[in-house]
Amino acid sequence: MWSDNEAEYDVDDPGQLSDFADTASIVTHLSTDDDLEFEDSADEEEWQRIVHNDRGPLPIPFTATPGPHHIPPNTARPIDYLNLFFDNTLIKNIVEETNRYSNQYIEAKEEYLANHPQPRTHQWIRQGHTYTEEIRSFLAILFNMGFIKKPTLESYWDTTHPSLDTPWFPKTF
Repeated sequence: MWSDNEAEYDVDDPGQLSDFADTASIVTHLSTDDDLEFEDSADEEEWQRIVHNDRGPLPIPFTATPGPHHIPPNTARPIDYLNLFFDNTLIKNIVEETNRYSNQYIEAKEEYLANHPQPRTHQWIRQGHTYTEEIRSFLAILFNMGFIKKPTLESYWDTTHPSLDTPWFPKTF
């Protein structure tokens, strides 16, 4: 089954495979003694040689015109650029999935919430579902946190130090 210059190696052991970095091919074999079970005997096959210069399937040719297609005008505001990536369809999908997750979470924690009045989840229940403007505000907070660096998450909403205060964050969210 194996020739003199080929040996059986454990393909799950990356240390053994690293020995073959410059080798033209590796031969492995699935024997019937392996612990693998197949649903259909037709699925049992021997592994084939890995050819060193095999580059895989040919790429699918790119036929579209490259480059941006929906460039905002020179008078565009920053929100216009954001809307290129976060359009109404995506925002509505985020709202829908956020509300779905919220409902699932509340249902799963119903017993716990009945006995613990302090968790933030009670705030979610009182406020109701999220909506598109709230998600847009949340995204604006995230992007601005990337531009305005603060030492802690809490410091974005801290108003006790007027010289470090950024009132936009607590006003927005």
